[in-house]
Amino acid sequence: MLQRLVRKVLRFAYPEYEAQQRQLLLISRGVERLEKEARTRTQQQASVLKDVAKAVRALPTRADLEVVRRDLTRTAGLVDRQARITSRFVRRGDGRSEQSPDERRVLQRLERLAAGDR
Repeated sequence: MLQRLVRKVLRFAYPEYEAQQRQLLLISRGVERLEKEARTRTQQQASVLKDVAKAVRALPTRADLEVVRRDLTRTAGLVDRQARITSRFVRRGDGRSEQSPDERRVLQRLERLAAGDR
């Protein structure tokens, strides 16, 4: 009852009171909707940010990359050295001093065949 009386007094004193109340209600609903959308976007961005942080933690550190670079440089040098040595042995005919068992068998068979043809 008191509330009705207050409304009547406000309508009499401020004729635009009802229109302002409706406008204020519409504005507050709009702000609540925007706040809810902003909260949803913030949660989505936080989730994406957590995923990015997890992916960044999984990346190798600079020190790890330096170790890999150093190992690759060392390996490249060893491969070059091995290629030079192998090339030198092939040129000199020192590729291998001992024949494999398969090579020995094939050579023995060729010798027997050659001896049998004479």
